[in-house]
Amino acid sequence: MLKRHIGVVIGLAIAMLLATTTAATASPTRFSLNVAHGGGAGALAAATTGNLGWANRSVTLSDVRVYLAPGECGHIGVWGSQGDETIDFLIQMEEKYCGGYDGRWFIVGTITMDGSQVSGGITRITIKVFDDTHRISNSTYCYRSSSATTC
Repeated sequence: MLKRHIGVVIGLAIAMLLATTTAATASPTRFSLNVAHGGGAGALAAATTGNLGWANRSVTLSDVRVYLAPGECGHIGVWGSQGDETIDFLIQMEEKYCGGYDGRWFIVGTITMDGSQVSGGITRITIKVFDDTHRISNSTYCYRSSSATTC
């Protein structure tokens, strides 16, 4: 009988420990973002997609791709922040993509936002795609929580 009670106590202790710990990394997620003419109601001008994975303080965007429609040129920007403070950013102004005659996808690859220098790290990612030809853009915001990512 004593062995059974000890087993129950150990089992409850393990369950409580697991319930009170937070994940070191939040669930990865996908992001997808379009910018369209006419205030968002018109034809597609540019788009970006990829995966998002959070570490303890940093964020990695992987398999990042950018689409530019025929005749359009543009770029992307990524900002890692905590509250209103920008911690790391990448604006690919020098890496301008152009869709040519048919429109095309470009592989950007992996982008890492480093938040290791700040307690708590990066908690929000802003992803922005720009249509430079028409000077329009669109943004999405992704937030880290202990067990999930919301975009």
